[in-house]
Amino acid sequence: QLNGAQDSVAFIDSSDYGRNLIASDDSGVFIDRRAGYVATAAAYFLGSAHISVQTSPAFLLSSRPWSIDFFCEWDGAATTVGFLFGHTDASQTAAGSSLVISKTAAGLVEAIVYDGTTATTLTSTASIESGRHHVAFARIDNILYLWVDGRVQTSAAFTGEIPPCASSLDIAARGNGTTTTRWFGWINNLRFSVNRAWYEAGVNFTPPEIHYKREEPSLITRYGKTSQPQIRLSEHRIADEQPDQTSRDLLANQSVPQRSLPLAQSVAVRGRGFDQVWITLGFAGL
Repeated sequence: QLNGAQDSVAFIDSSDYGRNLIASDDSGVFIDRRAGYVATAAAYFLGSAHISVQTSPAFLLSSRPWSIDFFCEWDGAATTVGFLFGHTDASQTAAGSSLVISKTAAGLVEAIVYDGTTATTLTSTASIESGRHHVAFARIDNILYLWVDGRVQTSAAFTGEIPPCASSLDIAARGNGTTTTRWFGWINNLRFSVNRAWYEAGVNFTPPEIHYKREEPSLITRYGKTSQPQIRLSEHRIADEQPDQTSRDLLANQSVPQRSLPLAQSVAVRGRGFDQVWITLGFAGL
């Protein structure tokens, strides 16, 4: 979790997977605690740097549900394109690319998904040219949805399989380490999830004013096969779940009463979406 001093360049994945995040140029991106962002900080990009994550089989979207969301604020010249997030090959081909999100020259959000042969493009009606905005993009039941500030902008049917991408996954750039039209401004609270779409299909929502760092007590207190588990949670982590009885126990912040919870059940509880958060960049940390 990026939660350092002003101008720090320590970028840490705050999901359970601890992926290595690499800044392309330490002089082009830093922590800005003066921005008034969620959890007091954001990553500020100068248009000359981006953050890369080495590709992984976990990033294969295929036909699975997924979502990506973040806060952002543009600080560059008006009518300039700026890429926010991308997982594409060098030429941004449909055969070797996954998805990309950018701000167009008109200030709109453009989100593109590839199916191996063609690209499906969604464009917002709301502008993100000025001020702070929340952007969310998801695949839910073979439909793509794009939200800006919690309001549905557009949707499109998508039944194809998104191909694997061998290039790096980039934040503030198009992907594959491409250095043109990178983001100039702040990005905060970025969350990329596979096998889990965090928002309800076609429904408006209030952008989450929290960061996604795993807090203590953790969702599940870690334990071995033979130990008696005590289940606790960070309250905001499952607030948007439809609770079953186990989850109601969790929401009440109660321990499992005087009984052992089988390991398989514990995995199922942790699997309610949280283990599918492949990258979480709080930028309050990042």
